[in-house]
Amino acid sequence: TVLAIVLVLVVMVFYYTIRGGQCLNDHSHITLSSSDIICYVGRDKHENEYLIQYGWPGDIWFHVDGLSSAHVYFRLKNVDTVSSIPLDDLPPDSVYDMMQICKNNSIAGCKLASCKMVYTPHSNLKKTFDMESGA
Repeated sequence: TVLAIVLVLVVMVFYYTIRGGQCLNDHSHITLSSSDIICYVGRDKHENEYLIQYGWPGDIWFHVDGLSSAHVYFRLKNVDTVSSIPLDDLPPDSVYDMMQICKNNSIAGCKLASCKMVYTPHSNLKKTFDMESGA
């Protein structure tokens, strides 16, 4: 008899509803609703690793600059649309909500009146073997 041991990886990802709005600049003809957007956040630095590894190229990654914080991702449900809307054209309310979620999920950042944020397409993230978990 062969005994099979199955290891199940459980990843707890939190989902938030954020505001949509009218896109800017060349994409001002596009209005996104909350139901068009997926906002997801890892529970801890180990889950951030999985989010980095399995994110989609069109996802937008948000993080508090220089502080430990959650990795917060913005994804449009219509994948064909996401690559056609540049970062600078995303609805301001959506970007604001993403930054607030990121700041509130930072141990040090949530105690500050303000902090700097960084955001970039997921495809710009680079993880190397010498980086610690969650970095």
